[in-house]
Amino acid sequence: MRVPVYTGPAQVSVSQGAPNAVQTAPVSLASSGSVDPCERPAPDISSCHPVAYVRASTLEREPNCYLDNKVKTGSIGRLMACPDSTALVVFDGATFVGESSGGYINVCASTTYDFPEGDRCTWRTEQRISGALESGLSYAYNEAPVAGRACTLACRARTELGIVRTE
Repeated sequence: MRVPVYTGPAQVSVSQGAPNAVQTAPVSLASSGSVDPCERPAPDISSCHPVAYVRASTLEREPNCYLDNKVKTGSIGRLMACPDSTALVVFDGATFVGESSGGYINVCASTTYDFPEGDRCTWRTEQRISGALESGLSYAYNEAPVAGRACTLACRARTELGIVRTE
């Protein structure tokens, strides 16, 4: 039996009622009229220039959760500006792609993973970095099941990103 895989924006569970009854609400921080950063293609990095280095503070997470997070406590990334208001934040193992406008940054990296030792579901994550360089950036991790049955509850995490050095 083939299971359809949802390829749109992640859905975050909004549990109500019975433990296995899950309603979903779309996660989308993109402004109307622009492409959601999670769907935006990465530019040629050679066309970008460095702006700053950022370091993740302590990751705040829910207990007993598996996370496919690409930003971990103490991770250092490089913020880059690219043509056409495109912005990147590059960490080891992940490149966050999005936009920069008026000093505000909104970038995303999305992953899909299977949880075979857990609920046997396929999960999609949306990991976003947003904020202004002057006032601080934050990282948010959200996930939702995209295939499977009786999936566990979704996990979330967040942290602040401090500016280590500007270029």
